Amino acid sequence: MVEQELEKEKDIDRDDLILTLSASRVKTYQQCPRKYYYNYIEKLPRKDWLHFDLGTLVHGVLEYFHANFKTDARRSALNLKRTMKESFKKYREHMEEEKPLDHGVLIEARDLLADYLKRMESDGIGSEIIALEDDFHIELTNEFGVQGYVDRIDQDGDGVLHIKDYKTNRNPKYLEPFQLRTYGIYLLDRFPEVDKFRGSYIMMRFGGMLVSYDFNREDVEKTKKQLIEYAQRISEEERWMAKPSRLCDWCDFKNPCLNTW
Repeated sequence: MVEQELEKEKDIDRDDLILTLSASRVKTYQQCPRKYYYNYIEKLPRKDWLHFDLGTLVHGVLEYFHANFKTDARRSALNLKRTMKESFKKYREHMEEEKPLDHGVLIEARDLLADYLKRMESDGIGSEIIALEDDFHIELTNEFGVQGYVDRIDQDGDGVLHIKDYKTNRNPKYLEPFQLRTYGIYLLDRFPEVDKFRGSYIMMRFGGMLVSYDFNREDVEKTKKQLIEYAQRISEEERWMAKPSRLCDWCDFKNPCLNTW
């Protein structure tokens, strides 16, 4: 099974734009135009996958944890463990106000976060946290925009800004730099003096291992052009053809799609 990407974006489309894209929306269209249609145009209900709960819980706990980490002058091993435990309890309670969480999800999330904490205790964080959980919406043209949700922006020891995105994927080989380059549009909008930056996926199943890339302003401009090209294609799409693949077994819209065959 290829784990679906956790979509964290907020639905903040502007009425005066024809279309607002994100990295996950582009990925959905690439995988299957019909899936895009069901998800973003028809807005059919999605399945309640357990791995979505896992991703949401891990992301939420880390947001609380690092917000406290930024203001904690001591940062002792004991205090880090206490902060992680409190963050886990707080975000678990927040999620369970809506529904009970699966016991297996809770155990897996606890183990992933414990491994992440061990790496922090042994290696340190290695950077300064500049921003946590930033959402953005930026116009690319008079018709098209881009939106997203950035987990973290750090500044490394050499002064380079570093976008970091938590991933609970089982296999890093399915990751691509496009999502991080999309977040680079926001980074350069917020810090216009920046010419180069880093982007990393933090692999939670591998103790917080980084899968990293180096980017520059030219990479961001190419990404803007790609997004505009996709936006143009999607805005003119009429057929919304299905692209059957092994991913169909884990598609939220498998049943309505089969009924159209």
